[in-house]
Amino acid sequence: MRWLVVLAVITAAVAEPVQVNRTAEGLVAKVQRARDREQFESGLVEISKSISEFCLSKNEAIITQDALVDGRFQKSGSIQMFNIRSAMCSPLSNKDEPFGVIYVDNRIHGDSFTEDDLKLLEAFADSVSIAIVNSRLIHELKKSLAQLKQQQEALIQHEKLAAMGQLSAGIAHEVRGPLTAISGYVQYYFAKFPPGSPFYEKMQRIEDSLESINGIVEGLLDVARKGEGRRERVSLAAVLESTLKVAEHALIKLGNIKLVKDVTPDLPPCHADRRQLQQVFLNMVVNGGQAMPQGGTLTLTVRAGPKKSDGRPTVEVVFADTGVGMSPEVRAQIFHPFFTKGKKGGTGLGLSISKSIIDAHGGEIALESELGKGTTFTLRFPAMTPAEIQNPPPSIAGPSPEDAVGKALSDSIGEIPVVAPDTKPDLNLKALAGQGPSVSSTPSGGVLISNLTSDPEDKGR
Repeated sequence: MRWLVVLAVITAAVAEPVQVNRTAEGLVAKVQRARDREQFESGLVEISKSISEFCLSKNEAIITQDALVDGRFQKSGSIQMFNIRSAMCSPLSNKDEPFGVIYVDNRIHGDSFTEDDLKLLEAFADSVSIAIVNSRLIHELKKSLAQLKQQQEALIQHEKLAAMGQLSAGIAHEVRGPLTAISGYVQYYFAKFPPGSPFYEKMQRIEDSLESINGIVEGLLDVARKGEGRRERVSLAAVLESTLKVAEHALIKLGNIKLVKDVTPDLPPCHADRRQLQQVFLNMVVNGGQAMPQGGTLTLTVRAGPKKSDGRPTVEVVFADTGVGMSPEVRAQIFHPFFTKGKKGGTGLGLSISKSIIDAHGGEIALESELGKGTTFTLRFPAMTPAEIQNPPPSIAGPSPEDAVGKALSDSIGEIPVVAPDTKPDLNLKALAGQGPSVSSTPSGGVLISNLTSDPEDKGR
C-alpha cells in the first residue's frame, strides 16, 4: 500500500524550532515522510489544503475514509487533483491555540484508517505539540541567557572603566609631577655627558622607562576623558592622512612596513571630534605595524559604507595587516580593558578606549582575524546628510584634554601633554618649578636646568 505522511513540524532536537506557517496560500508543510522516496525528488509534496485548513480551523482531529465523496470537501480541487482517498489530520496546539497539523493520507485506497488510528494520531500530535512548545521555551531561554551574559559582561567592562576614570586624576597627580621632574634631570645629564659614555647609556635606559610610564599615564588619562569632545565637520580621509604623519616615525622604527592607501574620493564628511578620531586611527596604525614583527603590508582603506536603517550614509575606514593574526580566544577579549595579548609595554587600554570613542560617535567596529593570516579592523561612522552639510549642526564643546581630569589637576601639574607613540614627553615647566633646580626656556624650545644642589657628579670638580 502506498501512503503519504506529512508532518508539519520538526523534531525537538533541532535548535531552531519551525512551525507550520499560515501564509496567503495557506499552511506550509515543513517535514514530510513517504514510503516512496522518489515522490520528494522534486521538492515538497503537495497536500490537500482543504483537509489541513479544515482541521486547523476546527482545532479538532478529523478522518475521512474517502475524501473524493466526503461532503465536507466537495469544493476542494486539490482532492480531485491528487486523487486523495483516505486521510487523517490532527491539530498541533498550545493552550488551545492551534499552530499546525499532522496530516496523513492514502492516494490509492479508501477505508485505510480506523478510529483507533485517529486516536493514536491525536496522542502523537499531543506529544509533538509538547515537544515543540518545550523546544521553543528552551530556545528562548538560551537566547535570554546569552543576552543576560552579554549585558553582564558589558556591565563589568563599564564598571572597570568607571573605576579607572575615578582613579586617573589621582594617579596623574601623584605620578605625572615627579615623572616630569625626573625627565628634566635626565635631559640635564644628557647635556652633561657625551654620547657613548657609560653614564649616558644609563640615562637612555631611564628615558626609555620614563616614556613607558608616560604612555601608561596617558592611557589612564584617556579613560578619564569623558564627554563628546569638540564635534565639527571632518573628513575621515584627511584625519587618517594627518595621523600617518604622526605615526611615521613609529612605523619606520618597526621596519619593513609597506603602506598601501585606497581612498574613495568625494566621500561625505562626518560630525566628529578630530582629536579623538586621530587617537583611534593612531592606535590602529601602530597596532597593525606591531602585528608584523617580520614586516608586511598595512592597507588603509577609506570608502562608503552601507546606509543605516534611517537612510543616513556611512563612511568606513579599514585597517588590514598581513601580520600574525589572532586566535578565537584573543578575538573574544580584544576590546576588554587591560587585555594586552602579552604585548611588551602595552597597557591593554588602546582598543578598549578606541571602541568607546567609536561608540560615542554612533559608529561600529568589526574585527576579522585568523592566526597566520593577518587582521582587519573595519570602523564605520555615520556621515552627515546633504541637509546637515548645508546647515551643519553646532559644534559640541566638550571638555578639553586638560579639563577632562579636573581643574585641580591642571592647577597642580599644569598642562597635560598628549604624547604620541615613540615621542618624548614635553617637559612641564610648572611641574619642575620648585623641585630644586631653576628652570628657564631656551630659544630652541628646550629647557635649561641650573643651580642643581647635591649633585654627586659635581663633587671634586
